Amino acid sequence: MKSDTKIDFKLSDWDIVGHENQIEYLKSSVLKNDIAHSYLFSGEEKIGKKRIALTFIKSLMCLSDLRPCNKCISCQQIDKLIHPDVAFISSTGSIKIEAIRGIISKTNLKPFNAPYKVAIINNAENLTNEAANAFLKTLEEPPGQSVIILITKDHSLLLPTIISRLRMIRFFRVPTKDLEKLINGDKDKDLLLKIASGKTGKIFDLINDPTKIIKYENWLEQLDEILSGDKVKNLEYSTQIAKIYDSDPEEVIEMLRFWILIFRDFLDFKHKEPLFFKQNNLNFMETLNTEVIIDIIRYIGYIENKISNINSGINSKLALDLVILKIGKIKKL
Repeated sequence: MKSDTKIDFKLSDWDIVGHENQIEYLKSSVLKNDIAHSYLFSGEEKIGKKRIALTFIKSLMCLSDLRPCNKCISCQQIDKLIHPDVAFISSTGSIKIEAIRGIISKTNLKPFNAPYKVAIINNAENLTNEAANAFLKTLEEPPGQSVIILITKDHSLLLPTIISRLRMIRFFRVPTKDLEKLINGDKDKDLLLKIASGKTGKIFDLINDPTKIIKYENWLEQLDEILSGDKVKNLEYSTQIAKIYDSDPEEVIEMLRFWILIFRDFLDFKHKEPLFFKQNNLNFMETLNTEVIIDIIRYIGYIENKISNINSGINSKLALDLVILKIGKIKKL
């Protein structure tokens, strides 16, 4: 969507930590009037994709000479997801064809009071096949002044025919040295950085709601109990978390990924004082030996594979049972 329209504004600092190359590319597109009709923002959850997408759109729609100003009515409406020319869909469940038809209908209208009609679909991997296929024609023949952004944690979960019609920008975890800028002076700085693991969104979640750290502390205690427990108790616990998975799968997946962090931190004990074991008296800390290290290395690959199985819907209860039982088999002195 190349335009010869003269640019009569400048771009402000987007005030986003990390993703310098991706941001520079988007800024350059704005200044060159070389805006694609359709984008795909791909990368892990909680690394800033949505924030960058909204800032990019604010740069296109801002009413000030220095964009985005974050103060004009257009910027404020975009931040609140109520701009009349910006349609936003986000769902942790299936995104069905009815929602996509609504998006298509809106993008086919002329902009109300902006240069573009924008559609942002967050968690685009949740598009049903029916919804994705319905969206194809719009992506093949996008309305003149439209900008469509699909945001996904894993572009391989989208139909290849969808991906081929989008300009993909990939996002990666932010280096720890950059994340440190967000939490200078915080007494839990090291713990926050460890939990965030390069994800800016997770840092913001923890800073804005410090009680969330308690959740991780509880998961740490639960892991210690599993390592100390017997097979029967661990199977009972597996049944409990399977019930949680039925209502909130992301919560369970997050817990398992946190446990992976714990085991990686455990491995660091060979080389330096690990953060979690420094701050928490885990019973199994004293069991460290070569056999334990070997088991944990194998276990990390195992649990990551089981998380993939759980996410793909392969008998989640069985996968969770295997994860819990595997933890319980880690050798001790």
